[in-house]
Amino acid sequence: SSCSSEAQLALDLHSSLVYFKPEAESVKAANILLLGHIGSGKSSFLNSINMVFVGRLVQLAIPGTSGQSFTTKYNQSCAIKEDNPKYRKHPKFGDQMHCVVYVMNSGRILSFERHESFCLSGIPQVVILTHCDEACTEVQKDLTMVFRSKYINDKKLGIPLNFVFPVKNYSTVVDISTNMDILLLSTFQHMINFAGDFIKKTTKSEFFFGGGGGNLSQHDNFTLWNTS
Repeated sequence: SSCSSEAQLALDLHSSLVYFKPEAESVKAANILLLGHIGSGKSSFLNSINMVFVGRLVQLAIPGTSGQSFTTKYNQSCAIKEDNPKYRKHPKFGDQMHCVVYVMNSGRILSFERHESFCLSGIPQVVILTHCDEACTEVQKDLTMVFRSKYINDKKLGIPLNFVFPVKNYSTVVDISTNMDILLLSTFQHMINFAGDFIKKTTKSEFFFGGGGGNLSQHDNFTLWNTS
């Protein structure tokens, strides 16, 4: 049946992410940087991903809605100081970002410009469009229509459409939805794949031996860095 196939797809995506492992001995986890304006949905995306894996509503980051963002892990105006014990003057490749994700509210896209430094370094860059159901009435009625939405597909972001991923966060919904899970997990899977490919390409002289595994709720094999 359709319901059972959707549930199986969600389970397969979940398993794939659980057993993800960077194919390089020098990289313990894939680092993914989230960039976006206040209210774009960065914190809600983090909470939604964790909700999918925990199976219930969680709040690891408080969403900002007006004037102030509550995500403060990464703030360019408050750069880490050299006297900080976590400061690394000569960071290794495993300490750097392996994928950059621009998070945007589908209904409030004003402009978009990729960071030149990321372009020059070859770090993969993708876009997440949040609130896709609020921006399009068709998607609001049926989330499975998200990739057929003319409103969303017509967004001119200067980036190929296969690097743009619409999602619906668990920001106003508290009960688990299989369709929402699939959209979130597939988006996250692409992010992880891009990061993994970049790691593999950059460290192609290394060889990785061993299987995957680990507890995803502890983010053993990847790290999402949020911006303020």
